[in-house]
Amino acid sequence: RADSNIDIPTTYLYISHMSLQVLVRLKPSAEAVARKVSRSYVLVENPVDANSGVSYRFDEVFDGATTSRDLFATLRPRIQSTADGINVSVIAYGATGSGKTHTLYGQKDPGLALLSIRLLNDLCLTRKCTLHVSAMEIYNEKVQMSSTNMATQCDVI
Repeated sequence: RADSNIDIPTTYLYISHMSLQVLVRLKPSAEAVARKVSRSYVLVENPVDANSGVSYRFDEVFDGATTSRDLFATLRPRIQSTADGINVSVIAYGATGSGKTHTLYGQKDPGLALLSIRLLNDLCLTRKCTLHVSAMEIYNEKVQMSSTNMATQCDVI
């Protein structure tokens, strides 16, 4: 349930070459009920009983101070593997207001989408490749925005 008083983490799924990794970046909030307790664990506190909560394990957990550039540094090798023919999908998932758009597109600083496109463009400058990129947003179980699949032929310069 989307509630402005509850800090729901945004989940980023990385899917590539028949493997799945789940990375979580917590939204910074003074009233956070979810907090990073280790590199792989998030504790979601019980709002009724502060002495109880549930712990969840992920492949990697980032706290609210993590920037999009920090998160991209972790994703960079996976994004870069597309130049080797590996299919990669990055999925941002979370409740309304959890930070998906901020992380993907950024505000003052570039988000994961722009950082990924820059990296892929740089890779295309050094080798011949064809990139197929698509993006879509699903909101309330409806496709709100969808780009047409784009193919870009990148030649060595």
